[in-house]
Amino acid sequence: GVGLIPEDRREQGLLLGKSVKDNTTLASIYVNSKHGFIDFLWEKKESLSYIDKLKIKTPSEKAITTNLSGGNQQ
Repeated sequence: GVGLIPEDRREQGLLLGKSVKDNTTLASIYVNSKHGFIDFLWEKKESLSYIDKLKIKTPSEKAITTNLSGGNQQ
């Protein structure tokens, strides 16, 4: 897949009202859905993997991105 990292990541790269889970899986959710249905187990595992790999400091994958520090939003 292809990803885009905009210059202003906070304004153009995040869905600020959405969860860390939504933001980390959005780019690949379509190819990992089955007949248009989201595989929620895959989505949770994938988001937890990104949180670990990127060392995002968040209480949960369900945390809203606006509640994260600026560094963790990047």
